[in-house]
Amino acid sequence: MILKYLRTTIFFLFTFAPCAFAEDGYRLWLRYDRIEDQLILKEYKKNVQAVTFERKSPTFQIAEDELVLALNGLLGINPVLSNSIRHTGTILIGTPDSSPLIAG
Repeated sequence: MILKYLRTTIFFLFTFAPCAFAEDGYRLWLRYDRIEDQLILKEYKKNVQAVTFERKSPTFQIAEDELVLALNGLLGINPVLSNSIRHTGTILIGTPDSSPLIAG
């Protein structure tokens, strides 16, 4: 009886285990798969050209790295990075204290 149970367990383990797909913790939390809808992708690419950080800090550096990773994954682009707005379609990153434009 135990041998039959063991054989059945091993059979199912080797049959279905390769089909199991587990994402690592980072991908499970933040997925940056390419946008498949071509109309939406085209619109985003047209409107997102650059990323501007008016101030540098370790926190802003992490945000910049993550945003570049996301835009590359989602849109397939490497945005222009700068410390001032030079392009139409620029994402401005900052706080009211770090950016007069955000402070309004």
